[in-house]
Amino acid sequence: MMKTSLTLLMVGTALGAAYKYRYKLLDMALSNDYLSKLSVNTVMKIPGVKDRVIGSVFGK
Repeated sequence: MMKTSLTLLMVGTALGAAYKYRYKLLDMALSNDYLSKLSVNTVMKIPGVKDRVIGSVFGK
């Protein structure tokens, strides 16, 4: 019981810190060239996103 409570507390604290500093974490991750390319490639694989981006860039 104590171990489970401690685990939940630690996970909750980590999630809270990640939420509080989400923009700093995102900025740090996207400043890395590899992670930036990986995230763009991953987002472009989501159905509909690529069409919307291409449409807004080229005015379709």
